[in-house]
Amino acid sequence: MTTIRERCLAAFAAALGAVPGITIERNRTARVNRFPSIIVIDGGQTQNTASTQATFYTLRVSVEAWITAAVDAGLGPAISATYGRIIAAALADPTLGGVAVDVREGEMSDPEIDREEGIGPTAAFEIGFEIDFLTAEGDASALP
Repeated sequence: MTTIRERCLAAFAAALGAVPGITIERNRTARVNRFPSIIVIDGGQTQNTASTQATFYTLRVSVEAWITAAVDAGLGPAISATYGRIIAAALADPTLGGVAVDVREGEMSDPEIDREEGIGPTAAFEIGFEIDFLTAEGDASALP
């Protein structure tokens, strides 16, 4: 059976699929060659509490955004617009369809602008998220 952790990660990636016109992938290791793209990176988790009925976890997830613009001056507005679309999609349903307790936005990295000649105006940034979820005590695949 699929773990609650995996269900949360899949639902989070699916929620980002609501961002129109952007390729969404999970845990991509190859260099990004399609712009715009969003890469969801599975993170670790922390067990916060345990009882005889349920275990409460906080799962960390990173979202990398890779964008392009027609001209250099367009990168700033493209970064801001993409950030806004990611946040709107990620936080639209903080329960991720009933599998999570909450989704919270974390820190956004400084954008990295690619200055390699011939690449064109491209940039990348990362946003951290935390997803709280519960499992039945001793069963990572069951909700309490």
